[in-house]
Amino acid sequence: MLDSAVFAERSFLAWLRLKRGHFEVYVSPIVYAETALWYMYVGIGVEALERDLEALGAEVPPITREAAKLAAEAAYANRRLLPFRHHARDYIIGAQAALLGADVVTLNKKHFSWLKRVKALTPWELVKLHTE
Repeated sequence: MLDSAVFAERSFLAWLRLKRGHFEVYVSPIVYAETALWYMYVGIGVEALERDLEALGAEVPPITREAAKLAAEAAYANRRLLPFRHHARDYIIGAQAALLGADVVTLNKKHFSWLKRVKALTPWELVKLHTE
């Protein structure tokens, strides 16, 4: 499950494209919206995001009721450390990842410190795990 910030790491995306077929790549609808907006701001447009997702073989699974429930439970359990009002997106992304059995690839591992079923990895930690 890719977090939105990793889309700025173009060399990581190039590596991930080369490894297509070795990973199931997921992008939450939340990440899709954040990244689409960023692509618009930098002037490359949503079409470029669609091309990137296609090149990665990425799926955009819907946010289910089960994911929303898991996100709410995690937010309640971690309400002092990571308040929902600041981390709602991260809770949804993490809950989707947990239900899919997918690690979260992020530049903000602290935002996903509550994950139990899966891990939060930086892009470079993922690369290292798969190049040794």
